[in-house]
Amino acid sequence: MGRCARLFCVLWLALASPAGAKEDAEPVDPDAQTLQRIHWKGIHALTASQLENQMLSVPASWKFWVQPPPFDEFTLEEDVARIRNTYRDHGYYDAQIHASVTWNAAHTRATATVQVDEGEPVRLTQFQIEWTGAALPESKRQAIESGLPFETGEVFSVASYQRAREHLLTALANNSRPGAILSGGAEVNPERHSARVSWTVDPGPAVTFGAVTISGLETIDPQIVQRELTMQPGQPYVRSALVDSEKAIADLGLFRVVMVTAADPGNGAEIWPVQVQVEEGPPRRVQVAAGYGTQDKFRGRISWEHLNFLGDARQLKITGKASSLVLGVDTRIEQPHFPESRTRTTLYSSYLRETPPAYDSDLALAGVELERPFGKNWRGFAGYHFDYGDVSNVVGDTDREEGQTLLSYFRLAVQRSTLDQLSNPSRGTWLELSVEPAGKAIGSDVDYVRLTAEAKAFHPLWKVVLATRVLAGTIQTFGGSQPSDVPAFKLFYSGGSSSVRGFRYQHLGPIDAQGEPEGGLTLGQANFEIRFPIWKALSGVAFVDAGQVTRDPFDLRIDDFLASTGGGLRLLTPVGDIRLDYGHLLNPPANVDSGRFYVSVGQAF
Repeated sequence: MGRCARLFCVLWLALASPAGAKEDAEPVDPDAQTLQRIHWKGIHALTASQLENQMLSVPASWKFWVQPPPFDEFTLEEDVARIRNTYRDHGYYDAQIHASVTWNAAHTRATATVQVDEGEPVRLTQFQIEWTGAALPESKRQAIESGLPFETGEVFSVASYQRAREHLLTALANNSRPGAILSGGAEVNPERHSARVSWTVDPGPAVTFGAVTISGLETIDPQIVQRELTMQPGQPYVRSALVDSEKAIADLGLFRVVMVTAADPGNGAEIWPVQVQVEEGPPRRVQVAAGYGTQDKFRGRISWEHLNFLGDARQLKITGKASSLVLGVDTRIEQPHFPESRTRTTLYSSYLRETPPAYDSDLALAGVELERPFGKNWRGFAGYHFDYGDVSNVVGDTDREEGQTLLSYFRLAVQRSTLDQLSNPSRGTWLELSVEPAGKAIGSDVDYVRLTAEAKAFHPLWKVVLATRVLAGTIQTFGGSQPSDVPAFKLFYSGGSSSVRGFRYQHLGPIDAQGEPEGGLTLGQANFEIRFPIWKALSGVAFVDAGQVTRDPFDLRIDDFLASTGGGLRLLTPVGDIRLDYGHLLNPPANVDSGRFYVSVGQAF
């Protein structure tokens, strides 16, 4: 074939073939192109979730019913710049980021690979503070400087800089210097991977609280708000007093909005008036809840609450609940600031119909309890209680009597909590010790002392939370009372979804010939969990549980503890964590299943 003929063929293929291909191919709808996943390579200083939170390119969710957002490569290129800026904010100025995309055959689903070379971070090499203006005692200056979360040699980031700056100003505000002026800043040298911070601080004049003004009240007595304030006119300004006062007022539950501030009147004033702004909420509320658990099957709860019953921020709450284990109603009245300003008094009465595996009972309960904070993070409780129970269908071969029993007892307890939140804590500790003496001298049918101790600890470690609980208790009878006189509803039980998983509910400890639980006078239990994220709202748990219940008081034998191990899933929903656990017994007693599944709501502890 001649040269001209070959050239003609090449031109014909170049012009004709692509045109024919375009006519055959169907155009891809851009809205149908989605990002399925992101592969991260080379990330160490930051996590994938930290980086993905800065991106506009969003991978498809595990929620298959949610339409994934459209994806295009131009947005991914912009995300590369965002990731680079995120690394700069965290002190990694040399970070190099490269992204590539692979598509499926239909060009509708993409997988992104992001390669990161983090480089050497910038570190703080020099930090100094120059104090000017109004004199601040040397001891206070040293205490403030030593408490700053800023040390030479650590990675310098925008967050660490802002955290140290806020810490300094807060410390000054808590030392009556809310008008402190901080000037200066940071000098970053990316080439030398170093940063220097130099601040000049004028503490300003010492400030005291002035007159208190309350606005926004319509039906609530101003005295109710006034008594929650933790500061008084003439006292030295302390920022934490404003925060504590705002929380105390909000905890009343009477207001939608609460703001407590101390405004600077200007001109170097040393007296700042306090302004309390509130917006009243509805004084009554109804709450309805329903759920399902392996132990109590379908359950429901409805409550009606009056947050200002007869005035004075007195709270009345009536709650009804029903499940396969309990049916009952509870009435509770809480009176704050009685009999003195820091004490809360609670009156309650309840009727319960209980049908757990170990017994059936009709219970009428009543009592009064005083609660008072003391020290840092501590609370004390003192109460007097009546329990009237009519017990039937007690299982087991023991000589424990059925029928009616009246218990009259005091309860004294102390509690300490540093938890970051109550429902699902990730850090902090919780401790409660209680003693419950009952005696015929105060109207009880049984003489006994019930002692309990419970401790919990939560420690975050990277993305993981280590959770631990230890629980112990014992009941000692005295006088003419025998252990068999203690009614079944007062004994200790263990086993189930919130104690030692792997056992049926209440079935850890003494059991009768038919394998039903008898309860005991001594309880020992320990739980350890590792809680870790999996994906979005889904998290996982690995656990080890151990415990024992014995018939006699003060009869805790560690060698006889029964243990289980297992794992589970948690799905975060608006009503709480839906929990699925499986516990496998490591040393099961004879004729006991080796493992068990549990479904419930909320963490095990």
